Amino acid sequence: MDVVEGRTSGNLYTRYGLNPTIRSLEAKLPDLEGGEQALAFCSGMAAEAATFLAHTRAGEHIVCLGDVYGGTFELLGDNLPQLGITITFLRADEVARLDEVLTDRTRIVFFETPSNPTLHLFDIAAIAAHARAAGALTVVDNTFATAASGGRSPPSPAASVPAGLRPPQ
Repeated sequence: MDVVEGRTSGNLYTRYGLNPTIRSLEAKLPDLEGGEQALAFCSGMAAEAATFLAHTRAGEHIVCLGDVYGGTFELLGDNLPQLGITITFLRADEVARLDEVLTDRTRIVFFETPSNPTLHLFDIAAIAAHARAAGALTVVDNTFATAASGGRSPPSPAASVPAGLRPPQ
C-alpha cells in the first residue's frame, strides 16, 4: 500500500500506472516526439477517450475534421453524445468552414493527420490557430506519422494534444 499511496517509490501492476516499462516509455517519448511529457495508454482509443472525457463535459462541443478511424467515429458519433457532448463533423474538404462551426462551447478540434484511411494531410498550425482563437484545444492523432513509425516528428508544436500514442501534454 505504501507504493500505491505514494509514500514509497516502486513498481506495481500496469493498471496502477507503476510499471517500469511504461514509465520508461513515458519518460523517453517526449524527447523522441519533441513534447513536454507523455502518458501511455493500452490503445489509441483509450488515449482518445481519456482526452475527450478529460477536456469536455455535457453541453460542450467537439469539432472533428476529416476521416477518422471507425472506433473514433463511433466514440464521437454515438458514445459522447449520450453524455451530452455535441459533435460537429466536417469533411476534409470543408476545413474552410471551421470558423463558422466553432462556438463558445467548443473545447476540442480533433483530426487525424495523415487521416485513416485516406491519408489526407492537414495543416496542423493553421487549424491550431483557428482553434486557439476560439479557446479550444487542438487534438491531433498522428498514429500513422509518429517517429516510431518513421514518420514526421514532432507532429507540430502548434498542437495542444498530439494524441497518437500520447495525450495530453
